[in-house]
Amino acid sequence: MPGVDFLTTGLVVLLQLGYLSSAFWFGLLWMLIQEGTGTLAFGAVMLYYAGLVLAFYFGAAFFEVRNLLFSAVFFMVLAAIKIGLIGIMISLQGVAPAEQASFEAFFFQFGVYFGLWLTTYSLCKNFLKHEPVKKKKPA
Repeated sequence: MPGVDFLTTGLVVLLQLGYLSSAFWFGLLWMLIQEGTGTLAFGAVMLYYAGLVLAFYFGAAFFEVRNLLFSAVFFMVLAAIKIGLIGIMISLQGVAPAEQASFEAFFFQFGVYFGLWLTTYSLCKNFLKHEPVKKKKPA
């Protein structure tokens, strides 16, 4: 599935569950991998992940982030950001697009994001039930 970012849902789940340091390091690693393997100019993936984090915290200011409806609307916004950003980067580079950005591509991207999120979030909730044990400070 060319152009589909499968790592985005993992980052969103980490942000939703509050694992901010893990989200930072995994996000940095995933950005470096995607920037190195992508065909667009340097910075497209960085802009996308920056948009993801900004949109997440903007939405979190108004809504509950673990809500199913929030996630559905959030992934619609992410699909629109991705298609818009790819369109802008392609036009700036003068590269012929592999396929036109359409409603079909938008809904496909949204469906992949939302389906992967449902799977990943439910697995994390079921298998990461316990919070990490914090060490006691010496008295």
